[in-house]
Amino acid sequence: MTYTSMSNKILQEESRIVNEIVLQATENNQEFANEKVRTINITQNNETKTITLQKASDIPLQKGTE
Repeated sequence: MTYTSMSNKILQEESRIVNEIVLQATENNQEFANEKVRTINITQNNETKTITLQKASDIPLQKGTE
């Protein structure tokens, strides 16, 4: 396998992974669009991580941080 064909295969796999992450994030955003706190699962390299998201506008400011 040449360097160029190996690079192309790596780029294709990276592109596939990015597209999968974008699709997962889009699905999660649509499903929980009205929730104040969202928990989403992201899978990459056969490993799933859970991420909790909260809108910055829903977090009260602490005194002195305005």
